[in-house]
Amino acid sequence: MLSKLKQIYINLTEKGFFHLLSVNLMLQFLSFGSSLFVSKYLSPVELGEIKIIQSYSNFFLLIASYGYATAILKFCSESIENEQKYGLFRHSLFQSIKTTGISIAILFIVAYWNIISPSPHINFWLAVYAAIIPFAVFTNQAVVLLQAIKKIKEMAKAQAIVKVQSVLCIILLTYYWGFKGFIFATIIAYIAGILPFFVQFPRSVFKKVEIQISPKYRNVVRYSFMANLVSFVSQNIDIVVLDHFIKDRELIGYYSLATIFILGGMQVTYTVQSIATPYFSEKSNDRIWFLSKLKGTSRKALILSIIVSLFIITSAYILVIFYYGEQYMPTLLVLSILLVRYVIWTYSSITGIALVGLGEMRFNFIMVGISTVVGIIMSFTLVKMYGIIGVATAQVLSALTTLLLVRYIGVPAVKKALPADLSGSN
Repeated sequence: MLSKLKQIYINLTEKGFFHLLSVNLMLQFLSFGSSLFVSKYLSPVELGEIKIIQSYSNFFLLIASYGYATAILKFCSESIENEQKYGLFRHSLFQSIKTTGISIAILFIVAYWNIISPSPHINFWLAVYAAIIPFAVFTNQAVVLLQAIKKIKEMAKAQAIVKVQSVLCIILLTYYWGFKGFIFATIIAYIAGILPFFVQFPRSVFKKVEIQISPKYRNVVRYSFMANLVSFVSQNIDIVVLDHFIKDRELIGYYSLATIFILGGMQVTYTVQSIATPYFSEKSNDRIWFLSKLKGTSRKALILSIIVSLFIITSAYILVIFYYGEQYMPTLLVLSILLVRYVIWTYSSITGIALVGLGEMRFNFIMVGISTVVGIIMSFTLVKMYGIIGVATAQVLSALTTLLLVRYIGVPAVKKALPADLSGSN
């Protein structure tokens, strides 16, 4: 038993799991600590407005990124020459320049005409905040390239540098200039954040080579974008509904604080996904290995998410009681509900990344699309009856729908996509 645990530990260490996890936890601690600090210099209304601006800007960032990051992760994880991997990265990056221009143009139009939000104040600052989009597109693709070529330590190092300088900038400017300081600090942090990734790239990344873009690559890009789009709607419909239907803007601030606590758990889940995705792609021809790892990773992710949730709710209770004050008590109830969604989502997400590894993005699109429709209907229905509690509950119902779809669509799709006649080796 001890020898088996030791082997698991050595295997995870060699893959960079603990290095990445320790860095991610450190980054999350910095991010969470800075969020706590910053929130003391922002009113609940301003805290809610920032969350709304971030959610809307992430939608346009998704359009700008299209599905190229997922395509990089999928195809650059395969056993092809490094020159081809870097060529695919450059191709994806240049294609993203076009989609970025389209995305920003649409954002300015809807912000100018007050279409996206009923608040002119939010629309104005959303247009300013849009400056982060081109830099965020590059950073996201740089991260997945390093992830795909298994340079986990280099990726973690670059992310650590970016986060530290970001946290320092945001704390300093928010302390002196409040809401405006936070917006401009975030923009500065994204601009400075591209430099650490240039340092980590091999020089051959910038060497031009001829590559062939396959129809499968285009299909992954297209289906990835559609899946990411409906996934984004599913994960952010609560903020949109709150922005349009909750008149008490302080309640949105309390809800936003609950989502800040959730970020800690999400970071653990993202770490597991970051490590697992390239291996699912690389081993997509090994049926026995693939199915065994899918089952084992899902089970471990479920147990880990439950442990993390218990830690989060305990920490949140202490902080709300002794740091924020009793007026933030609604945050704890919302957080409890959202943590249920987090556990369900974490378990379901492992099948999602397995489908990415197999290049079967259309099934992610189908599953997320159906659960998103359920989430939208439930959100608009329950917000009228139960306010922010109803919106949070709708998120759980959407996650439960995803879980059922994973069982009856996702897992069968994985089994069907795997080769039936290859056993591979562990």
